[in-house]
Formats: sequence, structure tokens, C-alpha cells
Amino acid sequence: MSNVGWPRSALSFCLVLLGCCDLAGHAAAAPASAAAHAPAPPAPVVSAPPAGDYRVDKAHASLVLRVSHMGFSTYTTRFGRFDANLHFDPAHIAASTVVATIDADSFQTDGWPQQCIDIVKGAQMLDVAHHPQIV
Repeated sequence: MSNVGWPRSALSFCLVLLGCCDLAGHAAAAPASAAAHAPAPPAPVVSAPPAGDYRVDKAHASLVLRVSHMGFSTYTTRFGRFDANLHFDPAHIAASTVVATIDADSFQTDGWPQQCIDIVKGAQMLDVAHHPQIV
């Protein structure tokens, strides 16, 4: 869920308020005596995901960065080309591994002057000429 730029406290308040409204609606629909004697719903069955190798579904993933601009504003940027693999062993969690690979030259922004993009991709920062991948 995106917070649409709202302060975290405002978003939390809205979620709590929606939850309260939902609960109030259910309480009004059921008689008080029936609610007191209704059995609790069964707990959901949760099983561990199976061991194996997993790969990020790029159709449902994005790699987004938020960068402060001298404390005055925040830029949202992204990398367009990346991949990630997970080797998962639920019996030995510490032995599980994640490897993410990012094409450094796929750095993208909206509305930045080309000079700024060149600085980020250049030797001062990402140095994509010498480091084409971030792993």
C-alpha cells in the first residue's frame, strides 16, 4: 500500500478509523447477545513456503529509490533493469541466500536535467563505465 505522500501518523489514523467504522457496522448488525456467544473463527493454517530456488517476478516488481535533495525535497528514482534470486531452505534459514543484480546504466528519473543524470551515472557516483552491475 502506498501512503500517497501522507504522513505516517495520518495514514495510521485513517486505517484505524476505517477499522473502527467496519467494526461498528458489524456490531450494529448483530444483536449483543449473539455476539457474546458466537464462537471465534478458526485460526488460519500457515505453512512454511517450500524449499527451493525463487526468482523475482519482474512484472510485479520495481526497484525504487528515494533521494533527499539537500533536505528541501525528495526525488523518487528507479532502476529499470534488475533481477533477484532467492535460495530458500526453511530447515536452515541461515543458509538461505539472496542475490540481486542491478544494471547500473538503467538508472531512471522523471524530469531531471541530463547533467544531473550524467553526474549520478558518472565517475562521481555510480561510475557505470567501470561498474556496469551492482550485485
